[in-house]
Amino acid sequence: MKRFACACGFGILAFIIGANEAGATPVVVGAIRDVTIGDFANTLPGPNSPFNGVGIFNDIITANLGDEDVTAQQSSNIDAAAGLFSGNGTSTIGFSVVEFDEVFSSSHYEVFFDLSSPHAYNLTGTLAAIIDGGRGIATFLLIGPTPLDFAAIDFGTVDLADSGVLDAGFYRLIVSSLVDPGPEIDPNSFMGGVATWNFNLQLEETTRPAPEPVTLSLLALGLACVLAR
Repeated sequence: MKRFACACGFGILAFIIGANEAGATPVVVGAIRDVTIGDFANTLPGPNSPFNGVGIFNDIITANLGDEDVTAQQSSNIDAAAGLFSGNGTSTIGFSVVEFDEVFSSSHYEVFFDLSSPHAYNLTGTLAAIIDGGRGIATFLLIGPTPLDFAAIDFGTVDLADSGVLDAGFYRLIVSSLVDPGPEIDPNSFMGGVATWNFNLQLEETTRPAPEPVTLSLLALGLACVLAR
């Protein structure tokens, strides 16, 4: 009975070590989420733009710039315990702003996280831009061992529908929308439009056995325990 208990004890230890090495959830190490509007003379950030932190975030800012309403909005969530990153954002400029006014609108979501083991991912959502003059772009960019890159530019819509496995490592996720004058030749031309993003990125740890060297070492210790008894 004592031999059995000893062997079982090491078996349980192997399971615990394997589980700990796998790392069940992403480790968020930083986040930047903000909405900003402005022109050549002013830059106006949203009233509730945090530099860091997880959880739910909501912000909106609106002003009359270039004789048109300009708005930037964002509602987003970082729930590392559930492996969930999600949100939506919009950048809007009225359609009668002169390029020379250099009016812009931006909604920016960025988070840095670390995966200690491979994680399966499921991505859903949409990027869209509808622009008349100037430039409009909505992007989803994941920088890391397993990169992802999607963008909707000017008159475009892109569905975020992807799944797979993210390798272990450090990641930087950037989701944003921007409407600004762009590289127009005639500064007296008119511009305006809207760029939007919404996404849901769900991560789940993939199931893997305990690493082989650890398993063999624990087996040897278990046999030594049996022989000692």
